[in-house]
Amino acid sequence: MSKISNMLRMAIILQKRDLVKISELSYILEVSPKQVRRYRDELDMSGIYIDSKTGRYGGYRLIDKDIINTLLSKPDEEIMKTVDIISNNQDKSIRQMFDSLLSFYSNQGLSNIDIDSVHNDILNKIIFINKAIQNNEQVILNYSLQDKVIEYILEPYYLYKKYNTWYLSGYHNKKESDRTVRLDKIKDISTGTKFLYQQDIYQTIKSKIEEYSGVFIGKESYQVQITSYGVTKEQLQKVLECEIQKQMVLSSKLVLYKKQKEDF
Repeated sequence: MSKISNMLRMAIILQKRDLVKISELSYILEVSPKQVRRYRDELDMSGIYIDSKTGRYGGYRLIDKDIINTLLSKPDEEIMKTVDIISNNQDKSIRQMFDSLLSFYSNQGLSNIDIDSVHNDILNKIIFINKAIQNNEQVILNYSLQDKVIEYILEPYYLYKKYNTWYLSGYHNKKESDRTVRLDKIKDISTGTKFLYQQDIYQTIKSKIEEYSGVFIGKESYQVQITSYGVTKEQLQKVLECEIQKQMVLSSKLVLYKKQKEDF
């Protein structure tokens, strides 16, 4: 494991437990006790403060930690996988990574994600965007759109998954409107200044997400109208529920048209 990954692992172990012996940390991290002490010093310098208790029943413990029940209930193996993924962010400090992990696991909805089913790059973005949402911090995105990379500055409000694709919905101040972007099209992400959270904007975005049905293509929103020939509605629904996409062995005609308010 890398040094950063080991330091994060050590911080998470201390987050989950009250007091851990140096010898046990040495065994878990597969490094010498001397290296464990070095990790402690570097974590202290990064703002993750660790108290040391001497004596037979001594060891290390984290100072000023919050109890996160979701983190306590998660298997260590799963947590350490997430730690290893997030530790690859060279542009983030240890403190930023640690805080983002804690925010991720304090969000019950996101912490139930099956991390084995999410690409590492997407999981990284989910973790950092979630932290920005909780801190009311703008996100600065380098976003791939129509063979160009453009910069978006969004006030992030909502992360969600639809048809195996992750999206972020937020408010674009310059355009004075909400925007939805795909996480897989984000090339780079950083946080900006804090913004004033507005409940009415959140409710507007949430309502659109809940009411929206269809697909997202570039800047335009579309619905899919399916005209089937010799196929029952129940059969079609079964195919759609199984998420068999682009391989539908059906005599069906797909018509894309710009989203309208009327129902099919």
